[in-house]
Amino acid sequence: MIPPTAGGISQVVSIERVENVAQIELLEWDRLAGGDSLLSHGWFRTMEECLVRPARRFYLTARRTEGLVAAMPLRLEDSPQIWQNLDRVLFGRFAPLAHVLPVQAVPALVCGSVACPDAAVLMRPGLPIAEREQIQRLLVERAEHLAQTHGYTLCFRSIAAQGSSLAALLGTRGYLRARELPICYLDLPYRSFDEYRRALRQAHPATEKHISWEINRGRRHGLTIEPLDNPGPYYRELHEILELHNGRLNHMPWPYQPSFFEKVKANLRENVVTYAARLEGRIAGVRCLYKSGERARLTMIGVSQSGRPAALYFNLAFNSVIENCLKAGYRGAYFGLELYEMKSRRGCVQIPLDIYLRGRNRMHQTLLAAVLPLYSRIIDRKSRSGARL
Repeated sequence: MIPPTAGGISQVVSIERVENVAQIELLEWDRLAGGDSLLSHGWFRTMEECLVRPARRFYLTARRTEGLVAAMPLRLEDSPQIWQNLDRVLFGRFAPLAHVLPVQAVPALVCGSVACPDAAVLMRPGLPIAEREQIQRLLVERAEHLAQTHGYTLCFRSIAAQGSSLAALLGTRGYLRARELPICYLDLPYRSFDEYRRALRQAHPATEKHISWEINRGRRHGLTIEPLDNPGPYYRELHEILELHNGRLNHMPWPYQPSFFEKVKANLRENVVTYAARLEGRIAGVRCLYKSGERARLTMIGVSQSGRPAALYFNLAFNSVIENCLKAGYRGAYFGLELYEMKSRRGCVQIPLDIYLRGRNRMHQTLLAAVLPLYSRIIDRKSRSGARL
């Protein structure tokens, strides 16, 4: 139990460790998520159930007399087999070398998601600023205690580079800071897809002209893109497409089990839309949209190489989903990481993000401090060039 302090917490705050999200009442958690499906109770339940090689997850919660007021989801990355583990993020293809050197970051406690910037600590809306800052500090202190006790690196990912209260706190506590891959965002103040194209024509006329070619290619080859009301019966086809897509481009399997589509629909209901692209009646592509209040988060795309003549990737990744987002009234859409040049030509801007690290001990902190400036330069170069890591 954490007592009130002179800084302004008006009630006793209890910081607890919870081993899985099912132990937290759904409505209490979703009040913190703020309408973002990728921060919801159902999403974390899906992660616990569907990852092939899941990191161990647990949750630090802050409670007062009125109930849950804040939470910090944490995962323990203690194996190179975990999808996008911290060593792979920091060292890329040199991660195996890092594993035999003192600079390796794994095992690490990691907080934050690349899909949801600046959401490492979830807070109940309406808390006074002073109380938010103190509760946030209490959760960070408890995470630091856990990391120090077990000899883990502590990492906060995808922290907004500007205006983040968590960034300010971590800066005062001596964390190392480096650049994170920025996330792409498309503002959608338009009333229709035609209006979006007219606006795009002013900034990127060649891209707008190419959109007509893409749409016509899709029509000539019989391409259809529609939401699956019930993706369950198609889970094997959807999984195979994403498995092949990730193997071809990322040189690793897709990290979710075949049951993912059925379970994510059951857990998120109307807050997730799975789009299937069909050619000659067969599913040739899949794209997932997750609701985030008045905005959409577009992740998990997979396309078959058989769709190239129909410009499948461009129609599924951009044209169709942008049109559907406008029809649904979304004010903007997040288009994830990488391919920055291509996404810029579609009207996206980059949202800068940072990563914060605290080493296992003083020597480890010194070694990380020597490596991170190089990592930041690589990230800056990648974000400018549009290349993949």
